[in-house]
Amino acid sequence: MKRRSKKRMGLALGIIGLIICIIVIYFNIPYSPLRGDFKEYLAKSEENTSANIKTNKYTFEGLPQSMQKFYNYTGLKNRINSKHVNFDFKNANFVNVEMKKTLKIDYSEHIFAYIPARFAFIDSSVMGIPFQGLDSFIDGNGGMKGVIAKNITLFNQRGKDMDKSTLVTWLAEIIFMPAEMLSADIEIKELDKDSVSVSINYKNLTVSGTYKFKDNGQLVEFVTDDRAMIYNDGRCEYKRWSALFENYQNKDGLLLPDTLKSKWHMENGDLTYFDGKNLKYNFY
Repeated sequence: MKRRSKKRMGLALGIIGLIICIIVIYFNIPYSPLRGDFKEYLAKSEENTSANIKTNKYTFEGLPQSMQKFYNYTGLKNRINSKHVNFDFKNANFVNVEMKKTLKIDYSEHIFAYIPARFAFIDSSVMGIPFQGLDSFIDGNGGMKGVIAKNITLFNQRGKDMDKSTLVTWLAEIIFMPAEMLSADIEIKELDKDSVSVSINYKNLTVSGTYKFKDNGQLVEFVTDDRAMIYNDGRCEYKRWSALFENYQNKDGLLLPDTLKSKWHMENGDLTYFDGKNLKYNFY
């Protein structure tokens, strides 16, 4: 009887060990369903943008002085033919507002001109278990999906508020694509020598915000009231939101921000919930 018990225990331990090995191998396979969605959206956006290249209606000289300084200072004036940019972060700090927990995440973001589209793939782990996220805007539809262990959906936020929020995030960063700023899809209005109001109407969505610049041409902030803080249970609150651009450095011949931050302006104080440094750029 003792021998049989030992054999059964050994068999059980062997099965448990095999299951653990399978789980570890699965977790370490690069592919995941969510990453597959990201690649599919990326391919569709590249196709849409290439099929909808527009003739410029503005000239650099017709832009507000602060924007002209920005394009001259950064060198982006020489990237007029770029229609797609990738921001790539490693080990960025991300604060989960509800969990009040800071995660280290890899964050790869793609922004497209002409047909508004933006995707960001988030790769991290929680207690050793893979966590992945997909922040997306395509065809007027926005979404934020979070998945743990590659297949268990934690949240999948959709709806009109998410559509607006993801579109205004695109608006915050599309200034790095001068082709879009010159296409006349975006309404541009100078507020003062350091501030420019921008807005866009797309797929029955209207969002706006303000770019703020230094005298030397550096873009330092985009601020808007059109971005919603959407909780995991679906609750939604519109808060003032800022994208911050800091620490300009030489990036392959361009002077561009090395640090990007995202901040909520809360009643009890500001919360910087995203802080990414050592930013890498790829222009297409």
